[in-house]
Amino acid sequence: MYASIANEWRILRKESAIYSSHVRRLFLTRCRFTVRLKVNPNETNSAKNVESCVANANRAPNKCTNTAFTVHTPFENCGQTRVVQNAAIATVDYRQLPFQESEWKAVEKFTAKSLTLNWLRLSKFRLTSLVVLTTLAGFSMASSTAFDPYLLSATLVGTALTSSSAASLNQFLEIPFDSQMVRTRNRPLVCGQISPLHAITFSTVTCVSGLTLLLTCVNPITAGLGAFNLLLYSFIYTPMKRSNIVNTWIGSIVGAVPPVMGFTAVTGTIGLPAVLVGLVLYSWQFPHFNALSWNLRHDYARAGYRMMSVTNPSLCLRTALRHSYLISIYSLLMCTPALGLTNLSFAIASLPLNAYLIYLTHKFKGKPDANSSRKLFRYSLIHLPSLIILMLLCKRSKKKENVDEKTANNAKYDVDLSS
Repeated sequence: MYASIANEWRILRKESAIYSSHVRRLFLTRCRFTVRLKVNPNETNSAKNVESCVANANRAPNKCTNTAFTVHTPFENCGQTRVVQNAAIATVDYRQLPFQESEWKAVEKFTAKSLTLNWLRLSKFRLTSLVVLTTLAGFSMASSTAFDPYLLSATLVGTALTSSSAASLNQFLEIPFDSQMVRTRNRPLVCGQISPLHAITFSTVTCVSGLTLLLTCVNPITAGLGAFNLLLYSFIYTPMKRSNIVNTWIGSIVGAVPPVMGFTAVTGTIGLPAVLVGLVLYSWQFPHFNALSWNLRHDYARAGYRMMSVTNPSLCLRTALRHSYLISIYSLLMCTPALGLTNLSFAIASLPLNAYLIYLTHKFKGKPDANSSRKLFRYSLIHLPSLIILMLLCKRSKKKENVDEKTANNAKYDVDLSS
């Protein structure tokens, strides 16, 4: 009897894993079901030793005279609970068990507050805020006179809507994989708080409205960059995360485009100053994301994501250090008069910021652990806004340069007249 119970228990666990796999594919992820086996209901043993007792029942039957226990799959904290009770477990065919709809957790009704919160989470509000901030930085660096509030508002709102569309589409495409990561398993699509159709509708509306706003109220090149970034993030970066570590470089391009959009909104062209500011954002993402992914590498591995921290840890460390040096080089290049971005004071003021970033990255490379990666990640969140503020404070005054150039031309004209 005990041998047959142990055998059926192994079959039941296998069927449970298959069932969970099917649920994951159907977007009903992180489901939990409970199995209770009752061998002898007269007494109760401690639950923690029951599984080993059943597995070894044929060798040590005396240890398993009384068992009653519960087993959970790894997909916890979801609504579904499955209960199987049978004293003759050898006769149970799990695939033929009736489905109990009454044990599904009821989905909360939509309210204005819950819907707004779900939309914010669907748009990755913090990431979109960072995108808007870097777009504002590019817009500010390109402006030589007072801001045009109409143009600025259209640029920021259009960029935010486009970013929200890409973020929601990304979450829709990654539902089965987000359910397997602690960091992402509470997203609204994973928990069933909104439907996939709702997410696709939200993505479509924000995409169309954002690109239309950029096209009609800003300029075609800015709208084109927004569309390019959306396609790159949703349909190249997102699937590549599970196939090749090049996804990190692709994702960094996505992060480098928003400040360039800020420049093009003002100038209408992609010049060298816009590219240089974009390169700062491109390189900043490597120490930032590589430090973040280091503590999440087990989560990424479980979901099948091919990140540097998972497949090539040494490359992850070297890349973070390399780009922390590149940020310092780009900061120096910004001070060159030919580019007209910042004055020399920016190189001096940004030196301590960049030097400490390099120091933390060296520590992360020398001793890659949770402490060093966490320090680098947290500092990167301070480093970028501080660097942007310094850029704006040390921006080269184009208005003054224009006045000086006009004065020089007038003096030359006066000399020509006198001669």
